[in-house]
Amino acid sequence: MTELPRLYSGKGKLDPSFHIAVHQFMCVTSEDIGAVGLRSWISHVMNLCANSKNFALVVIFCFLFLCILLLYTCPFASCPRGTTYKQQGPLHVGSASHEDRTSLVENILNSKEQELDSEKVFFRDRPFDMRGNEVIVFLHTQKTGGSNFERHLVKNLNIPNKCICLSKTKKRCTCTRPGSKKQWLISRYSTGWNCGLHADWTELNACVPKYMNNKEGKNSNRTFVYATYLREPVARFVSEFRHIQRGATWKTALHMCNGRRATAEEIPKCYEGDDWGDVTLSQFLNCSSNLAINRQTRMLADLTLVNCYNKTSMTQEVRNFKMLQSAKANLRQMPFFGIVEHQKENQYLFEQTFGLKFLRPFKQENATHAQEILPVLDPISKAKIRKLNALDEQLYSFAKSLFFKKLLYFKNKRKKVTTKLKLRNLKT
Repeated sequence: MTELPRLYSGKGKLDPSFHIAVHQFMCVTSEDIGAVGLRSWISHVMNLCANSKNFALVVIFCFLFLCILLLYTCPFASCPRGTTYKQQGPLHVGSASHEDRTSLVENILNSKEQELDSEKVFFRDRPFDMRGNEVIVFLHTQKTGGSNFERHLVKNLNIPNKCICLSKTKKRCTCTRPGSKKQWLISRYSTGWNCGLHADWTELNACVPKYMNNKEGKNSNRTFVYATYLREPVARFVSEFRHIQRGATWKTALHMCNGRRATAEEIPKCYEGDDWGDVTLSQFLNCSSNLAINRQTRMLADLTLVNCYNKTSMTQEVRNFKMLQSAKANLRQMPFFGIVEHQKENQYLFEQTFGLKFLRPFKQENATHAQEILPVLDPISKAKIRKLNALDEQLYSFAKSLFFKKLLYFKNKRKKVTTKLKLRNLKT
């Protein structure tokens, strides 16, 4: 290692401790490419300092020089003692060990989440025009309170042309625009499962435009406004478990992506027979192909970005990363989404976002099937549910942040309007 010049002491001698201090401050080693030439130049400058008779000038000059050098050699991070700074090459998540990959992906997700949080939240500042070309598309994820919200849409909205619900047995209403037979709502209770049972974002995005063109003809001015509901991941997962125990299967779901259905090899069944009614929580947790795991993230993501349900084209870590970022991006673009734990706020946000009013207030339903299990659920099982649904946990946290930012935006906007009205009344 090339010896560094030592600081002039003022008595014609050089302080040997300066060798270590400068070396650690520089954060470079003799092995670094280009460092040898740089060190020669440093040596020359430091020798000039050593021959100077003005001690104060030497100290100031060397200090400023080393500060500039630090910015040059350590621009992206401060260099800890005893280590060297080397710029990282391309990220290869799949080549690291399992522990390293997990840590690496967590760091990526955290950095990307900070990046997303720094972006603007999408606010809608215009009312929904029932006579216009906008169509509300509701993405209904299982066990998120979607059915209750859809009933509000078809039976509780205060609109001129109310939805017509003739049959009590069929969960179907006709929701058309005033003076027209054209539809303004795509949902389970208005159009049914025309794009598949509990169609996800990928299916709806590909299917809804075709469905509307076939039903009402092509319309280049037609725009689709997506909305959805989310739920705390542990409660949602447990609720789905209880629903499966009652005989639900959703086995007729299409899982369409890139123009084809998912194969049995891509989504292996977790049970034999007609249903999984006898499933235990342990069995429900241990089936790796259980679609209940991270369901909210998967259903909100654009699955074409991860080669649909084919998991062989990339590592699971990369797949998870892409799905989570896609789900966040799609959620961000929705002018409205609800959170089942905040029903009054959901009503307020919807009314403020679309300029529509509900006839009756939303109620917070606390007596759910999940509440039968959650109070007695052991900590180990609860921790395993959280770990399995790590993507949903992160998505839910992200959603809550957006949700309350939207609430704050509309409340501040309302305060400004109220203040302006008061000032106007005072003037008159």
